[in-house]
Amino acid sequence: MLQSYIPFLPEGAEPINNHVAIYRHDEKIEFFTASGPIYSCRESDLYGLR
Repeated sequence: MLQSYIPFLPEGAEPINNHVAIYRHDEKIEFFTASGPIYSCRESDLYGLR
């Protein structure tokens, strides 16, 4: 079975699974897929993290 890898992630990004990675920086959290960033919010934004 072939497994995909998320290319072009920023240094320090942590893969969650084969399709999504999370990147924390400057009090922000960004979620990435292979096509690029798909969502971002501040770490303190509890509503945005839901």
